[in-house]
Amino acid sequence: MTAVTDITAYAAAAVFIVFAAYRFSAAGGDSTQRYIYAFSLCVGSALVLNAPSSMEALGRLIAARAPVVEVVHGLKMGAFTCIALIALTLRNSTDDRGPVRRHIVAGVAVQALSAGMFAASSVTVGPDAVTVGDGRRLLFAGYEMLFAVYGIGCLAMLVGALAGHIRREANGVLRTGLLLMALSAGMGIVWTGWSAHDITQVLRYGHQGVGEDLPSTLLSVAVAVLAAGGASATRWPVLLGGPLRWWRAQRSYRALEPLWAALCAELPEIALAGGGAGPARRRGRRPPVRRATFALYRRVIEIRDGHLALRPYFEDAVPVPPGEGEGPARAAAREAAAIAAALANRRAGRRPAAEGALPTWPVAGTLDAETAWLLEVTYAFVAPPGV
Repeated sequence: MTAVTDITAYAAAAVFIVFAAYRFSAAGGDSTQRYIYAFSLCVGSALVLNAPSSMEALGRLIAARAPVVEVVHGLKMGAFTCIALIALTLRNSTDDRGPVRRHIVAGVAVQALSAGMFAASSVTVGPDAVTVGDGRRLLFAGYEMLFAVYGIGCLAMLVGALAGHIRREANGVLRTGLLLMALSAGMGIVWTGWSAHDITQVLRYGHQGVGEDLPSTLLSVAVAVLAAGGASATRWPVLLGGPLRWWRAQRSYRALEPLWAALCAELPEIALAGGGAGPARRRGRRPPVRRATFALYRRVIEIRDGHLALRPYFEDAVPVPPGEGEGPARAAAREAAAIAAALANRRAGRRPAAEGALPTWPVAGTLDAETAWLLEVTYAFVAPPGV
């Protein structure tokens, strides 16, 4: 169990510290970004120090472990102060620095009071437990309660500030990021509230465990992932845009296979050179991910060339299964029926249309537009009669 707790704690700490480094590089002159960086660094450092293996290693190096416990506690309190400062900067659109300064003073006062209560509690930190001095249980429970109340108050400030922005923001990536950050703050409230377990242990038995336990570390992972995801949401289109385009291109490439294969079987000359060893070997093969867009572009061109090559075989009117309206699906069904009839005419050697009587290509413009049209035609081409 200790190993799992260690891995979870270090994983959460890594997320926070890497995110802190990322925010430090992007902070510039933005005070909100600096507070986010400081918060991430405080929480990440606290998680590293408070992991069971770290506590054990520090115990071998330092005779008195109590200062390590207090440093971890102070880092978490500092993180709460940063959260409140983030909330204030989000809430106040003016240059008034008064609320920020007042809360910095309040944060320093809470830190000093917390340190004084810890020192007055006469705690002894052993390998497995923090033991409170005789008659000091209420004082140490008050020390833990101060941590919980201050932390939950700061997190509630952030949730309130984010909620105002979420209500005003239209649907989109930014709103998604704000929602994730609000969820992270809400999960942080649950994480901070987990200290009630420690308060109960102190009041009942006069001691509490050393380091993070498994439920606490799992909550820290959830907070870290949600916070990092929310704060980096505006970068998602840049980071994911390429892979998503490649994935969509690969799917479209495969979806166009039936129409392309039918044309290539009758008109093998439309297969462009350099695309493999011919239609027979290329059929059914998935292109490499990074070349999917180029492969899709080739496939659209080849289908269009096949459409042109069927010019003499198109008929003036081809019966289409009955359907309602004249929307895109109906037009695609008419096009698919015309192509199927032209292929049949070519196989039978019939030329019902005069040269140049080919219907105009219905879509012109971007690769996405032509792909969307050809997908509709392909679906209609392979659909059973009457569907």
